[in-house]
Amino acid sequence: MTIPQLTVKLGEVLNAELFRRHDEDIRNFLVFNHIPFDPGQLAETELTHRQAKELLEELAAEQEE
Repeated sequence: MTIPQLTVKLGEVLNAELFRRHDEDIRNFLVFNHIPFDPGQLAETELTHRQAKELLEELAAEQEE
């Protein structure tokens, strides 16, 4: 038996300001992690909860630099 992956849309995790400020970093994260996305509908991209957490941690680390 496999456990289904719980997913969340990127637009539910990030607000418009974070999208503007970290656009390139977000896209790089998606490409690096082989997550398919539509460049015109970035907010509709689905991530697992673990991926969303990793993305938020990366963005937070960049804020601290």
